Amino acid sequence: MSQEVLHFKMVSVPAIRGQMEEQFRNLVATVEKITGYKIDVHESLTYQDAINVLKSGNAQIGWLGPQVYLESAHDADIEAFAVAMRGKEQHSTYRTLFVARMDSKIENLKDLKGNRLTLSQKGSTSGDLMPRHELLKNGLDPDSSTCFAQIIYSGSHEGSVASVLSGTSDVAAVSEINFEAMVAQGVLDHDKVKVIHTSPAIPGAPLVYSKKLPKDVREKIKEAVLNAHKHGKVSGYGQDIVKYETQEEARKEFLASYLKPQWGWKSFVTLGIFFVVMLAIFLHLKIDLWESLGDSVKYMGDLMSRLFPPDFSDLPELLIAMVETIEIGFLGTLLAIVLALPVGLLAARNIAPNKFVYYIARTITIFFRSIPEFIIAMILVIAIGFGALPGVLALGFHTMGFLAKFYAEEMEHVATGPIEALEATGARPSQIVMFAIIPQIVPSFVGFSLYVLDRNIRMATMLGIVGAGGIGYRLQSSFRMFHYKEVTAIIIIIFATIYLIDIVSSKLRLSIK
Repeated sequence: MSQEVLHFKMVSVPAIRGQMEEQFRNLVATVEKITGYKIDVHESLTYQDAINVLKSGNAQIGWLGPQVYLESAHDADIEAFAVAMRGKEQHSTYRTLFVARMDSKIENLKDLKGNRLTLSQKGSTSGDLMPRHELLKNGLDPDSSTCFAQIIYSGSHEGSVASVLSGTSDVAAVSEINFEAMVAQGVLDHDKVKVIHTSPAIPGAPLVYSKKLPKDVREKIKEAVLNAHKHGKVSGYGQDIVKYETQEEARKEFLASYLKPQWGWKSFVTLGIFFVVMLAIFLHLKIDLWESLGDSVKYMGDLMSRLFPPDFSDLPELLIAMVETIEIGFLGTLLAIVLALPVGLLAARNIAPNKFVYYIARTITIFFRSIPEFIIAMILVIAIGFGALPGVLALGFHTMGFLAKFYAEEMEHVATGPIEALEATGARPSQIVMFAIIPQIVPSFVGFSLYVLDRNIRMATMLGIVGAGGIGYRLQSSFRMFHYKEVTAIIIIIFATIYLIDIVSSKLRLSIK
């Protein structure tokens, strides 16, 4: 009695519309020969349709785009098990190409502004997701009406190229695999189009199967696909499929493509120079690591016995001193923000009224960044006297230099669309700053400010050592009086305070995004 042949359905996203059954024919035939299973290949109408078929159980095997798989793997209860390796280099990656007509004046992504762009299909990694990522990196928002005259979805990579050739679009974002296939098949004359931009490498699209299949069946299909190149022809998305590998192996190849070029002779020369310079520094500073480590081990036991257990007998006074330190850090940060906003505006190239003002503002930020808080605090203690005020001023002026630099650089990279829209309405410079620039930098503004607050509270502790008040002054006194157990208590209080502030800052940053 003959054994019943297991029959499966494989669904593929329409990466090359109307050709996906043919693309996988050789692979499927080889897998059928190895396993004895029967597999029918069907091309879905859209990327979402492929997922829906797998979710419903009407297909047990699939070939999906990388993004569609990542978004739907859990809901569809599917698992990736193989990725195609292409070409002599046996890589699994491909790229997005931005193409324009050869006679077009568009030479790069920056020139795209105000023109018509064609994408292939929503859900496509190379025809939708990666193009959007590359455009945003270059300051172009596909969803902004001020960036493009029109965004067109053609339904396929071939349709996108056709729209450029026909003149209904200025630039199309297509998969390099589809582009190369069109050239190889004679459908596209390479001399009629030019590539104006190439994206970074995209990880290969995976073959997947349903987790509902029995484990032994899944293993048999996986082994057959991974060894298909040893038994017959393999095929898939692309003209030069060599074999299939697991996602883990493909990932290693993907990482190696980035790491290998970096480890040439220049890398080794740089490392050699680094070690020579480090050795020269150690010799110049007369640092003997072995002697230092030997001495530290010798005295560490004695030091630890002096530091522990911590002495919290004066806890109320220590907490009051810690609160004073927080207040110094908070006021110093507030002063820094107030000073940094106008200086940062004038230090931004795209906002400064002229180069003279720009260089003056930049000089101010550099000057205050270059002078440590300790020096500013020591000068102010002499000029004003002991207390919190020298600490507040020292922190405010020093960190103003950093914040102004951060604000300026953030303002220089804001999207130009809202600015141009307001300029077109005749808005004043102050209105453009308030309504087009400031709203764009609010998340970064909050993040930078919270980071500086965290830093200033820590530095306020240190400034107390030079007489600027707070728990730092109490820490110095404990050291001088050899009250090491109280020193440990103070360190614990400082750590707990910074830890709590870090938690609050993180939650505030997340709520702003």
